[in-house]
Amino acid sequence: MSKIASIIRIWLKTSITLVLTAVAAERGRGDTQENDNVADYWAVGEQPVIVFERSSREVESEFVYVVDVALTRNRSFVIADQEHGTISIYSAQGDLITYFGGIGEGPSEFTRIARVVVDSRDRIFVFDEGRQRLSEWTIDGKLVSGHRIQYHGSWRPIGDVGQFASGEWYAMEADRMLGAKLDGVAQDTVRFVRLQEGFVVGQQLTQVRGAIATHFIVDGVPIIRHALLSPRPLSVAMGECLVVGTSEAPILEIVHRAGTKKGSLVLEVEVRSTGAASRREWIRSTVAEIGRLGGELDERATRMIEGMGKRMPMAQWIPFAHAMIVDGLGYIWTQDYRLPGGSGSVNWRVFTETGRAVGTVKLPQGLRVMAISEGVIIAVGENAHGLQEVRLYRLDRGGFGEKRPVPLGCVE
Repeated sequence: MSKIASIIRIWLKTSITLVLTAVAAERGRGDTQENDNVADYWAVGEQPVIVFERSSREVESEFVYVVDVALTRNRSFVIADQEHGTISIYSAQGDLITYFGGIGEGPSEFTRIARVVVDSRDRIFVFDEGRQRLSEWTIDGKLVSGHRIQYHGSWRPIGDVGQFASGEWYAMEADRMLGAKLDGVAQDTVRFVRLQEGFVVGQQLTQVRGAIATHFIVDGVPIIRHALLSPRPLSVAMGECLVVGTSEAPILEIVHRAGTKKGSLVLEVEVRSTGAASRREWIRSTVAEIGRLGGELDERATRMIEGMGKRMPMAQWIPFAHAMIVDGLGYIWTQDYRLPGGSGSVNWRVFTETGRAVGTVKLPQGLRVMAISEGVIIAVGENAHGLQEVRLYRLDRGGFGEKRPVPLGCVE
């Protein structure tokens, strides 16, 4: 049995409440809402209050794949579309102000946008994963500078970036599919690092387990792909710390930007092991998804999918979360994982900064949540034509909830 499996089994047999009480005591503060599931009183509107759509101007007229949304100080919305390689800026009322970018290799173009960050001075930074470049733009869409991320030795390409409250940068290596032996598995290790001046990869902050890859043969054809229910790295910045973990276990490490570990966070959530039902669900869902996308499955193709599903190794644990976000009040949200994958569940669990569960919030179907403020949820959905749009939903907390502190030791 693996070390992580042993740890999870021990935790499932003991009282998580005792662990959380010990953590809270060590931090020197209690929780004023110990018995209140405040998030159970929160509600999200069924219909969006604002929908951001691309107008037909000189570039492609619709969003195809929105990868990130950021807000400026005056509540303008900065929306990144990876397919078109564009950044669109909208007013708080939903009017398109300007846009820039496009697919290409030029200084004002992008190959694969992964992240957009707006700092405290309303400077827009765009991370192009394809070119490993961070470029700075003004709020009116003018290019200021562009820097390739510099790394040496064993460092791998960067897959994502972010900022601490101080404005310092951190980065995550790209999670990759490793080459596995036939009928075996291989699991990646993903490192988080500081970015020094000039966007040079510096000190390693921590590392987590990444995706599981598997190599097998179906109908004589060799196939390498992710294992069923492969885990994924989860990370958020809270103050001057990075809170990181992996979706196979609700154990998050708290690391200061200086590289010092500030403790661990155990989210109060049950972890379930995979089984035959998980495998059957993957097969059913895969067949249904191909049909939804307009593919035609004959009997042979269906048998091949079923054979692949039966042969493919599967992760030991059902991921406890598909995504993780910290909202405008400091609560941690995790999206329940929907077997066997996809965009995730409509249910989001909410936790305090100590890891204590305070309820569940149900969102409308088919959303990818980008950000959660005190009173608004920003998400990406599809319209009737299958094209993407950015939507704002009202989050009514019903008078319940309070500003949460960042973890101890994570304030400058």
